[in-house]
Amino acid sequence: MNSKDLERFQRKVKIDPTTDCHEWTSAMTPLGYGTFRLKGKDYRVHRLAYEHFIGVIPTGLVVMHKCDNRKCVNPSHLKVGTQKENLQDMSNKGRGSRQVDPNLVQTFQKLYAEGMRIEEIAKMHNVSRHTIGRHVKGWGR
Repeated sequence: MNSKDLERFQRKVKIDPTTDCHEWTSAMTPLGYGTFRLKGKDYRVHRLAYEHFIGVIPTGLVVMHKCDNRKCVNPSHLKVGTQKENLQDMSNKGRGSRQVDPNLVQTFQKLYAEGMRIEEIAKMHNVSRHTIGRHVKGWGR
């Protein structure tokens, strides 16, 4: 992000004095993650914050919230880890038990059988690759 983009980004953040979370106040995904348009593309704000303030996200790793607040972009509340670590963290915190509608599962399976990649299905339905993989390949069962 250049300085103009960073200024625009920071105008959309409110600091919670109790938690020190820097909460995103603008556009959100249906799952509660902030999004920011940059150079014509939407990005998840926690990933942008990590990359701007900390550094490159290593290939194959995800950005996790230590504070368990999806809206938080405070760099000191962000860390990288594997998707497996992220899922374990969610489970440890009592999250991730969201049930997927059986009709939607059938849609996932149909799209996968027709040759669509897991990543594409996940992006289309705004769910994790793991959720799709669990329902079309039996991951984690």
